[in-house]
Amino acid sequence: MGFFKKSQTVKIPKQFKRDKLIFIHIPKCAGSAFLNSYLGYQLGHIKVELYLKNYRSLFENFFVFSFVRNPINRFISAYTHIHRETLWGDYLPEYREKIADYGNSLEEVANNINSDSELLTYPWFEPQHSYLEFQGRIIVNRIFRTENFSEDIKIIEKETGLILRPIQNINRSPIPEKQYSELISQSAVENLKKFTKRTLFYSDTIKYELFAENHFIFLQRTIRTIRHRFFEF
Repeated sequence: MGFFKKSQTVKIPKQFKRDKLIFIHIPKCAGSAFLNSYLGYQLGHIKVELYLKNYRSLFENFFVFSFVRNPINRFISAYTHIHRETLWGDYLPEYREKIADYGNSLEEVANNINSDSELLTYPWFEPQHSYLEFQGRIIVNRIFRTENFSEDIKIIEKETGLILRPIQNINRSPIPEKQYSELISQSAVENLKKFTKRTLFYSDTIKYELFAENHFIFLQRTIRTIRHRFFEF
């Protein structure tokens, strides 16, 4: 399926080159809404590592960014999406069958998976940091929050000069998002935290400016700051 890039080659959109930016779309983190507003079409979920392998020179002066999300809410959203979406033919039903190996409900699946579960290799459940890292380092300039989507879109427009189309909800469940405490038990939440904690990084206070410094050296120095800024439950 083209939405999930596994090959070692990837074609970068001409708009990325024109605007000197690269957007990393992590599944279930509002990236579809952003790309629809910016490009008018979807790219799939291409990891920063793949962009880096194919377009390393662009990382010297391109603005590389992404949205991340509270991983518990992302997990719930992913489960709901796979079990309710009907537009993907036989693709999602295949994953529904695989997920059923862990339980017949969201609660059961959340309680039964562990750090070795195959489920965590499926794109929607794969840890968010895996989309942003190369050789253990985060190779993006800024990480925005899905929870602050509207406000962060304004920041992106201001800092990049982009003129975006009106944002529309794309690939989003019609069911209003609830607090995860309303949907799964505390024991299920605690189980999910065991192997999603490394994903719980992002900051809305640190701003990355490259200036004249070497891009990779700068990122290596700042990674220690961002990696341990965990989401507060």
